[in-house]
Formats: sequence, structure tokens, C-alpha cells
Amino acid sequence: FIAHPELTAESPHGASGNYGFMDQIAALQWIRRNIAQFGGDPDNVTVVGQSGGSRSVTMLTASPLARGLFHRALGMSGTIAPTFGQGILPDRAAMEAEGVRLQQLLGADSIEAMRRLPGDRIVAVQPQVRFGAAIDGYVLPEPVSATYARGAQNDVPMIMGFTRDESNNALSRVQTL
Repeated sequence: FIAHPELTAESPHGASGNYGFMDQIAALQWIRRNIAQFGGDPDNVTVVGQSGGSRSVTMLTASPLARGLFHRALGMSGTIAPTFGQGILPDRAAMEAEGVRLQQLLGADSIEAMRRLPGDRIVAVQPQVRFGAAIDGYVLPEPVSATYARGAQNDVPMIMGFTRDESNNALSRVQTL
């Protein structure tokens, strides 16, 4: 999810960050092309996620890049929608600034120099930098809530809920009888 101006410049889509979502979309494209060879039905795909995976499910329903790649969605204990406490996603410029901050913390002079760094150096400074989903104009062209408000989401049956012991949801504070 690292966004950076140099990554944006080298992208044919003028976007950076959201690579985790692009990987999920690539996996769904692979499933679409190949699942029949394993006895599966490419017209009967369900995406499922819990916690961060559930946020991915919500994003997939809002991304035009995932249109037609799945037919049902199930998310537990997480969403990108601001009405569920996830907040408004930052834009690409804000996340690119975080990528530049990461570069500075690492003492690297370019994205190429960052690519050569051992992973443990990046992990060591990770708590000081914000990473995550962003409105990038490509994977997420607009806020998820705006996509839903326009009725432009991937129109698939969807179940959203919460696991009983999930720590970060409003329902965790509700007392049961």
C-alpha cells in the first residue's frame, strides 16, 4: 500500500498504492480465466473476508476494476464505508506524502534505492508511517460511500456482519441477553 510520486510516475494508470487490492483483483482475474480447469464455475465466485479482509471485500464491490469478477460478497467485522467508523479514505497525494516520508526515514534518495533495502529496515520504521487504502483515481476512483450513493458499485448480493469478539466495532459494546 505504499504510494509514492515516483511509483505514480512509472504507473501506466498514474496511480500508486492500493497494490494489495490490485493483487486481489489479479487473483480474481486468474480465477475467472482458470477455475473451470479445476471444476469451478467462473460465473459463481464468492469473495469472503474477515476484519481487514472484509474491508477488501467492500473495496472490491466499489472498484470498477473488479466488475464481473465475483458474484456474491461476504464481509465480517470490517468495511471501508465511513458510516461504519472507517473514516474517509485519504487521497493519493496524502498517501504519496507518506511514501516520501518513508523514503526520508529510510535515508533513501529514490524509489529505486528503497527497492534495494532489506525488508526488516522498512518494517522497523513502518509504525511511523501511515499505509492503507486511498482514493487513487484507478482502483478506487472516488470514496466508497460516493460509489454506493451513485448506485455504481458492483451489484452483487452482499452479507456484512460482525464476529462476536471483534475488538474494533460498535457492536462489541452491545450487551447480549
